[in-house]
Amino acid sequence: MATEHSISDEIDLIDMMETLWQGKWWILSITIISTIAGATLHFVTDSGKFTATTLITPISQADFEPYRPLATLDMFDLSPEKLQRRYFEQLQNPTVLGSAIADAGLVPSVTDRNGQEFNNAINNFAANINVEPVEDNTSQINGQPTSRLIAVYHDEAQWLAFLHYLDQRISDNVQQQIEQEFLLRQGTFDIQRKFELEDIDTRLRIANLNYQNETTGYLTFLQEQASIARAADLPNHSLLVPLDQNSAYPTNPQAQTPPYLHGYLALEAEIAAIENRENTGRFVKEFNALQRARQTILQDQTPERARALFAQTPIQSDQEFRAVHTYIGSTRFEYQSGRLRQFLAAAAISGFGISLIFVLISNAIGRRRSNQNSTLDP
Repeated sequence: MATEHSISDEIDLIDMMETLWQGKWWILSITIISTIAGATLHFVTDSGKFTATTLITPISQADFEPYRPLATLDMFDLSPEKLQRRYFEQLQNPTVLGSAIADAGLVPSVTDRNGQEFNNAINNFAANINVEPVEDNTSQINGQPTSRLIAVYHDEAQWLAFLHYLDQRISDNVQQQIEQEFLLRQGTFDIQRKFELEDIDTRLRIANLNYQNETTGYLTFLQEQASIARAADLPNHSLLVPLDQNSAYPTNPQAQTPPYLHGYLALEAEIAAIENRENTGRFVKEFNALQRARQTILQDQTPERARALFAQTPIQSDQEFRAVHTYIGSTRFEYQSGRLRQFLAAAAISGFGISLIFVLISNAIGRRRSNQNSTLDP
């Protein structure tokens, strides 16, 4: 029995091979049609798509030289790395990136540019634009830390035009941001200087009032002592005892030798000298120190020099402003050829399998019909 089954199996296998050979043109045709259909599907869904890679580095130290005078004044902290950080903040800002994508027309046009459909298309496109650091040293440029902007698109010329537009727009944003921050700091510095001068003026007024109050009290005291000296008929001193030089006038006259013993001539001369003072400032406590502080503030030319230097930098002058070096002209395009090969291989295998099944089933149906016709014939 085993021999009969083996012979039967061999006969069936040979018979199947003959059947497939007879249907070879069907197999070949179906396989080719399936492969063409797979290629067509690929080009319809991913026609000409590529992955674009653009390298970005900080500006060189030589390019940063026009900005360096600001650092010498300690008014504004800039460096190539900080300029690049500002650039990337703008580049990864969904609002800035989405607006640039919309203005460049990279998404399908819709009727309502403010509608949800348009916003979703913008967000989906922006989500496919990524910025990442380059880890390997082979892609670094002049030893600079390098990053790359990666995106998927289908039109090289349009993508390069968009990169130029995006780079210029972000650079303009960074330039305006720095200018606004500088002007804000200048305004803050001017306000602080104004407050400091006001504080000094207030302290001067208080010091003058204190001087006037102390002088008025001291004059009253001297006048009383002079009156006593006249009443005692003491024109000159009888007992010379120095006054306390640490106070404007004695606060406790009873504890000292009375000043009227100096004589009314000396007391009245002192009264006249005090009343005829023209420059009272040198007698006011802290007057000289406060005046020096005021002059130091007024003579500080840091804000004016900073404004003059800032106007000569690329931020405000006619020089070209660059926050980073974007190597748009060296953008690398990698087309999705690997995906095409996958489509073709899958389509060919599927078509070949379907064609085999088709030929075998067709042959089986044909044989059954032939056997039925043979049975019906007398």
